[in-house]
Amino acid sequence: MVLSGGIYVAKYNFYNNFYNSTGLNGNVKLYVNERISINMHGQYSITDNNRTIPLVSSIYPQSFYGGSYEFKITEKWGIISGADREFDFMQRKWVTRPFSCFPHWDTL
Repeated sequence: MVLSGGIYVAKYNFYNNFYNSTGLNGNVKLYVNERISINMHGQYSITDNNRTIPLVSSIYPQSFYGGSYEFKITEKWGIISGADREFDFMQRKWVTRPFSCFPHWDTL
């Protein structure tokens, strides 16, 4: 198992309105065997970013969480599939966004 976490601090300017943002993030990776792992990740934004204009609010840090399943078919090729759950400011509700990718692992 691999556990990582951290904090973030950001300062941004939108039409001469200055905002600060802080939050926590983390990731847990659980190895089932040498080819299969389960990932869980998330971020909690402590600062309320709802004061910005809704059309650009998605570019600023928001709270989210998600997970994925990783399966290595060979040593250098595999599949990662999972979903992220994040707050959609325009719809004013939490939405699930699935994802999948085919990463290429390099060995040194």
